[in-house]
Amino acid sequence: MAKIADLLQPSVIQQIYAAHKASAKPRYSRRLGASMIGEKCERKLWYSFRWALPPEEFEPRMLRLFETGHREELRLIEELKQTGLTVEGEQFEFSATGHDVGKADGMLLGVAESPEVWHLLEIKTHSLKSFTKLKEDGMKKSKPLHYSQMQYQMGVGEIERGLYLAHCKDNDELYAERIRFDSKEFDKLAAKRDRVINSPTPPPKISESGSGFDCDYCYFRTLCHGTTQFPAKNCRTCIHSTPVANGVWNCELKREGLPYRDDLGCDQHLFIPDLLPMTLVSAGPHGVLYRALDGEEWWNLHGEGMKLIPF
Repeated sequence: MAKIADLLQPSVIQQIYAAHKASAKPRYSRRLGASMIGEKCERKLWYSFRWALPPEEFEPRMLRLFETGHREELRLIEELKQTGLTVEGEQFEFSATGHDVGKADGMLLGVAESPEVWHLLEIKTHSLKSFTKLKEDGMKKSKPLHYSQMQYQMGVGEIERGLYLAHCKDNDELYAERIRFDSKEFDKLAAKRDRVINSPTPPPKISESGSGFDCDYCYFRTLCHGTTQFPAKNCRTCIHSTPVANGVWNCELKREGLPYRDDLGCDQHLFIPDLLPMTLVSAGPHGVLYRALDGEEWWNLHGEGMKLIPF
């Protein structure tokens, strides 16, 4: 006789999850995304832009959730078209420097309140709790990252109006909000973008203690506040690389543009010193010597990463 547990949790569920995991391809974000530009911590943005840790991996349930959000976007776009509205350019892309990117869900024409004006379209899905707060407080207050994302894209694309369309996953309720372009908000975001892209070292921490919500749930917490986490070894964590115009990265040794993805770097790779939780002691022809807080000494050898010096 089959056990109740086998009936409640058939293997097909694990097979579905395994299929999602197998098809997932964790990858670095090539450019600084508008969806992140509203983050309070510029150090977090810099870590992401510089590929300071390997790309984040997600459990299969979360992968399915992301896919559900994408499917809802497509559904709502079709529904907008059915109403007679014009929707152009799904995943409409904006970039000011080549190192940044904003991907709106489309451009919308025919909104009743201003039918002759193109609106930048952004579609998001929400839990019931998030959706309730959105209805009570509006998008700017309840979802500041979404607001910043839209303002940044509107600024780069020189668009004066935006439409935020939200879907509640719990009850299928919809919410829409029109917003105006805010030049002051955009200027702040553009200045932040330039600081993050052009800084050769990590920006200041938003908390020296590492406590609080923003730090507790940050993917880069162990690197930012830990004492043993080493960064990922790739061209963007190397002291020789620099972002230049039009989305290009240059290497001062090779004098050429770097590839989009170069996980291991070359045989001359040396970490940006401020990425390491150590004190620089000396530099030589073969690498750089560091001392950790516990007194241990490490060599960052050309192209070989970090090597502990044995006693």
